Amino acid sequence: MGPRQIIRRLRQRFGQQQSLRFSTLVLAAGGMVSKVLGLARQWLMALLFGTSAATDSWLMASIIPVLLFEIIGGSFNIVMIPLLSGGVTVEEGNESTDVFLNEAYSWILVISALMIVLLEIFSPQLVHLIAPGFRHRRYHLTVFLLRLMLPAGPFLVLGNFMNGILQSKKYFIAPALTPVIINVVRVATIIGLGMIMGITGVAIGFTLAQMTQLAYLIPALKRHHIALKLSLTWRHPWTRQYLKLATPTFLAHSVQIAGTIVDRIFASTLAVGRIAGLNFAEVISQLPIGLAITPVIAPIYTQLAELFNRAGNSAAYRDLVRQSVQVTLLVVSPFFLAFVLLRVPIVEILYQHGRFNEASTALTSRLLLYWTLGIPGTAFGMLFSRIVLSQRATRTSSVASIISIIFNVFGDFLLVRPFGSDGLALATSIAAYVRAVVLSIWLMRHHLNPFEGQTRFLFSWVGALMGFGLFNQLAIIGIHYSHLGEWYLLLPVIAATLFIATALYIFVLVRLGVWPVTPSLLSRFVKRARSVKP
Repeated sequence: MGPRQIIRRLRQRFGQQQSLRFSTLVLAAGGMVSKVLGLARQWLMALLFGTSAATDSWLMASIIPVLLFEIIGGSFNIVMIPLLSGGVTVEEGNESTDVFLNEAYSWILVISALMIVLLEIFSPQLVHLIAPGFRHRRYHLTVFLLRLMLPAGPFLVLGNFMNGILQSKKYFIAPALTPVIINVVRVATIIGLGMIMGITGVAIGFTLAQMTQLAYLIPALKRHHIALKLSLTWRHPWTRQYLKLATPTFLAHSVQIAGTIVDRIFASTLAVGRIAGLNFAEVISQLPIGLAITPVIAPIYTQLAELFNRAGNSAAYRDLVRQSVQVTLLVVSPFFLAFVLLRVPIVEILYQHGRFNEASTALTSRLLLYWTLGIPGTAFGMLFSRIVLSQRATRTSSVASIISIIFNVFGDFLLVRPFGSDGLALATSIAAYVRAVVLSIWLMRHHLNPFEGQTRFLFSWVGALMGFGLFNQLAIIGIHYSHLGEWYLLLPVIAATLFIATALYIFVLVRLGVWPVTPSLLSRFVKRARSVKP
């Protein structure tokens, strides 16, 4: 078989609507590659800039385009999936779906462009608001970097919008590759521009990376016969429904922006390097979410939305919810325990190079502990939010987010004075659990208890996790007495420890009669769900 035939076969395979199992594997693979590249990017930043004032300025400036425009795009992305999967029907005589997509695309582009103009004009005032502790060089550098990165905003929003279209049609290849492409460009520009132009080159590379994703996504849409065009009209009934569904999610995310800005306001008043330390620790703590939880939840969310649209809160729907809870718990708990026990050698291996010294490692590993405490809450908050949104209860999801952010801000006020930057990370972790609890209460009140009938599974899981933790603790004792100082000596030891501990974890689950829930098992519930008639 020649190269052309191979390419044609691959295109045919990828052009088909994917099963839940294949979609999960694709997103997991894309997420893993993206996270590896993201770690490489953070490693380069730590190597070149460490926990310096320049890193603090970069992180403070990047919060606006990353949070604001990513949240706008993410709100539209989340709403797009249940809308296009059949949650809203178009009456006979209405315009086609293409008209709706063109209208949504056009208004998103216009609104984003207007926001860019306003933010460019008021950048100095904005930096004063989010970084009141910055003075002189740090303040002026932050304003300069912000203005360089703001043009990336529309590309961030459109990237999320296009990925939402593809995911709603069960095409997961492009959404999996998009973050990989962005990280490849960012790593290349940090090396090519950052080493020459310093932190300015990093900001330029950020904007270039967001532009590059559209060079891939637009052709991906065209391969699926979707060509977006400008159309500043309101003819399609879905356009109003789209904005109506997205508004509560956007408002909740706007409150989230306010909570994050409060975090940064407090952090800007702390010593130089604290913002950088918070960031480097948070990146590690988010690895389980990006590598394992998101790839599982994303295709499950699509299937949940379809199943609820077809059969409501049926037995098959509840089964899929319970299996999703098991998957989340089995996957996230080993990450949580490993980061708590092995946080110091992990930070040493990943970051302690170049300008990232031992003091930076001590700061970052301590902060990693407080970020790690919130990993299970974040994972279940994501899962429960998607379950709620699959039922189109966007207001409930928004209320839960608002309540959690209120707790986060209140926690900042209480904890930052006695604990400094540690208090900021701890407050965020507590807020993650608040969001998960609020959402779970809503689910139980609507006759959907995600933990019902899980007693035997939970006992088996606790036994397996105890074995995992014990082995890691023994490894820590061995590392302490062997005095392994260099990262290249620690790396094989930590890798072997995690591999053996994970194998032991799975072995105990098997011996106790509870197999780790896999995507193939979830696929059986999906097939069962598809046989259910409304």
